[in-house]
Amino acid sequence: MNAFDICLSLVPLAIYFLLLGIIHASRRPFIISGDADMALLSAAVSGMVFAGPINLFFPLNAAIRFGTYIWLILAFLYFLITMLVILYSRPRLIVYNIDKAPLKEILEKIASRLDENSTWAGDSLYIPQQDLNLHLEFVSGLKNVTIVSNEKYSSRLRWRNLKRLLKSELKQTTVSRNGLSIVMFSLSAILFFVTVISFVS
Repeated sequence: MNAFDICLSLVPLAIYFLLLGIIHASRRPFIISGDADMALLSAAVSGMVFAGPINLFFPLNAAIRFGTYIWLILAFLYFLITMLVILYSRPRLIVYNIDKAPLKEILEKIASRLDENSTWAGDSLYIPQQDLNLHLEFVSGLKNVTIVSNEKYSSRLRWRNLKRLLKSELKQTTVSRNGLSIVMFSLSAILFFVTVISFVS
């Protein structure tokens, strides 16, 4: 693997970890849609995909016919695959820098405002009037909560409205800095360092 392949593989991933570090270092929760999160992750690993599997199974016959435009075609194909995965995935929201209990309280406040008949069942919430049936997923130690739809097909417009309401409530919430930011910054620094060393050597 040459210096260009290393740069292509590691720089997008390093930028991704840097962004995560900035988010985790903040004193406020940060919310992002599952679609945007998937798109960012796809962009982060795109360099590794192009330097690895795509380079390994490079279509030589197509390259002879289309020349350098083959890379645009492959990039567009990767984009279409990413969009297909996003469209077929369940709607979800990811909230960084918050524990499950305070987020549950905020969701309860929003749910009662949207529909008085909203009900909780463990970590699942059902809001009948909005036709929203969601579930909270929390990994201890990460301080991130994922709000996932219990139904495969759900109105993304209503999920965007829920995101807007959550974002408004979270602006008034202050949290302690997440120690995970140090790990993210360290990973980003290591990847940038390896890239620089590969060019120098």
